[in-house]
Amino acid sequence: MRTSHCPSRETAPVTDTPSDNAPPAAAPGWFPAADRPGQLRYWNGQVWTDDYAPAPALQPPVEPPATAPLSTLTERLRANRLQAIAAAFAAVVVISVVAVNWDAWNEPEKPTPTLTLEDKMTISRAKCVPGDESAGTVRNGSGLVVDVYVEVRYGTTGGTLVDTGLGTVRGLQPGQTGLWDAYFPDSAATICDVSISSVFKQ
Repeated sequence: MRTSHCPSRETAPVTDTPSDNAPPAAAPGWFPAADRPGQLRYWNGQVWTDDYAPAPALQPPVEPPATAPLSTLTERLRANRLQAIAAAFAAVVVISVVAVNWDAWNEPEKPTPTLTLEDKMTISRAKCVPGDESAGTVRNGSGLVVDVYVEVRYGTTGGTLVDTGLGTVRGLQPGQTGLWDAYFPDSAATICDVSISSVFKQ
């Protein structure tokens, strides 16, 4: 007897006669050998030959992929939904902040105003009597020695300006407060107001 190692090879010589387990109407080919479990024997279409070959090993059944329980899938879907909602909420917050602050962020920077000597003087009024004396103080907020001129405006309650007076503080040192006074005897005026007229550094 011969044992073939290539089941695809057809062998011509025939040594056996047909037997009970021969496939009567089968085309030539390899079939399970009845006398040798685990091997194949070649049938030439009429009789069994002496050619044998190992039967191919059976492949183990392939296990189907494990399917997550429905509860696990539900939890995953819920977690994904919550993440999507959180991301959308964060996006809305960012857009709102940008929209609210857009004008402020894009507003050109305003230059710092430059203070004049007049802006650095602080004036106060002790009394302002039309037709009599007006007096008060002025403080030097600059770092210079200055002469300060205070303007007193006399007028009426109707807004008519009657005349002006001038008070002067000379040689006012930095950080010091000086006294000013002015006199206007016109009785036609009923009110008066004071302001810094001008400041000159010495």
